[in-house]
Amino acid sequence: MNEKICNIIKNIAKEQNGSFNTNIKGVKVFYLNEHSPRKYLEYDASIVIVFQGKKIGYLNKKEIHYGANNYLILAGPLPFECESLGTKNEPLLGISVKIDSMILQEIWNSLDKITLMNGIKKSTNASLAQASPTSKEIENSVFRLLTSANEKETAKIFGKDTIKELYYQILKDKNGSLLYTLADKGNHLTKITETLLFINQNLSENITIEQMAEISNMSASNFHRLFKKTTGNSPLQFVKKAKLSKAKNLIEQQNLRVNIAAQKVGYESSSQFSREFKRLFGFPPKICIETNNKN
Repeated sequence: MNEKICNIIKNIAKEQNGSFNTNIKGVKVFYLNEHSPRKYLEYDASIVIVFQGKKIGYLNKKEIHYGANNYLILAGPLPFECESLGTKNEPLLGISVKIDSMILQEIWNSLDKITLMNGIKKSTNASLAQASPTSKEIENSVFRLLTSANEKETAKIFGKDTIKELYYQILKDKNGSLLYTLADKGNHLTKITETLLFINQNLSENITIEQMAEISNMSASNFHRLFKKTTGNSPLQFVKKAKLSKAKNLIEQQNLRVNIAAQKVGYESSSQFSREFKRLFGFPPKICIETNNKN
């Protein structure tokens, strides 16, 4: 099955480096035949499954290794660093599926929660990212998903059903605790992920702890404690990191000038932006521009 999936990914990507949309909204495949060094990337809440090659994710001080036959769940939009390892002989091949909260909730409302809870290995520590081995059931679901995604008419008719099947198999998986937690709206991790989405959508604004706490329906002190426990950063530290990571992407990917990138993430002072950028990344933003010019 793995070989069949890899062949579909190669066909969609046409064996070109990059990330490619499929005929199912929110479903992409990726292909990379070279090493891509550690860099900040933007991720929505998503499921990333690797079938060949290897990725290393960095979230705060935590390293997350996921290679062939591993899947990664990301709970929300994060300033996540990633290193990708592919070669010409063994390119990195995989699929990413954006987590659709409405589809996930639809499945959740139909499930036997007691049966699920007995089957899932519960995580003792709330985490925003979780890597696990890919079961045969999940692999089979991905094959049907990609088969549907390869044709427009099939994707239109069966696309949502194949996504639902993938979610269902991960929810049933003994290591699927993070997706289970995201589906259960009553827990604090889900409230934190709603805050992450708000931060991601309002990076140009001056975001306060009071605003974030209100979204999570918590007191400011309780929110601060739970947010730091979950993300490893205080709320304002996280906001700053998210703003700077977004600006770095704008400079690197869209070739924006430093002052324009700074404005887009809410900095009025370019000098303050440059100081805080260097403090986080270890080099000034102009280095990104110089690297772009060399390439």
